[in-house]
Amino acid sequence: MNAPGLEHYLAQKWQQWQVRGASNVAEPLVYREGWSLKLCWRAKLTSWIIFTMFAGGFVGVFLLQKFDPMPPKEFWFLVIGYSTFATFATYYLLFAHWYRVTVDETGIELKRFLIPTRRLEWSEITVVQYNHGDETLKLASPEGKKLGLYLTLIGLSAVRRCLATFVPRCPAFVTSFATSDKMMLEDVPSWRCSDRDLEGNPFSPLDTTDSLN
Repeated sequence: MNAPGLEHYLAQKWQQWQVRGASNVAEPLVYREGWSLKLCWRAKLTSWIIFTMFAGGFVGVFLLQKFDPMPPKEFWFLVIGYSTFATFATYYLLFAHWYRVTVDETGIELKRFLIPTRRLEWSEITVVQYNHGDETLKLASPEGKKLGLYLTLIGLSAVRRCLATFVPRCPAFVTSFATSDKMMLEDVPSWRCSDRDLEGNPFSPLDTTDSLN
């Protein structure tokens, strides 16, 4: 296996490991009926690993310069390089901990760090898109409004239940939901819930006896 192929394989396995770390039980909203979804601890751990690598490298450059000085040009090249990557790693760390998805009877809302909040009403959604190997579940409206949800979210079953309950049954939605739902059930544990959960109140607790089958 060549290096690029190995990197792709390892990245895919790491993504799968993160997805398997998310349970299907969402957190209920406090002040109204609905659910709050956050990234699982494995996704947050990944952000900490990336942050530690580059922030540690940035500090390491100064320690190396203190005990084994290097030419100024080389030193500043490393400082600028590591500080740039450390800045991106810091943003990703905050992004992972800030990432929130809220679902209620009117629609679904996505909040991210330093990125405008995006929202789709259930009545707007006509397409649900997921393919094996994707990192997100995509929702879209005919007007071009789109919303992507990371598969490492805890409680994606809440999204599944609300889609099944609130979205109008247009042909495009029925077809795309049926196709994506089948693949999501195979790949994403947090998407799974029982048939009784799909048919009942989407804001009632999961039927845990069947939800992880």
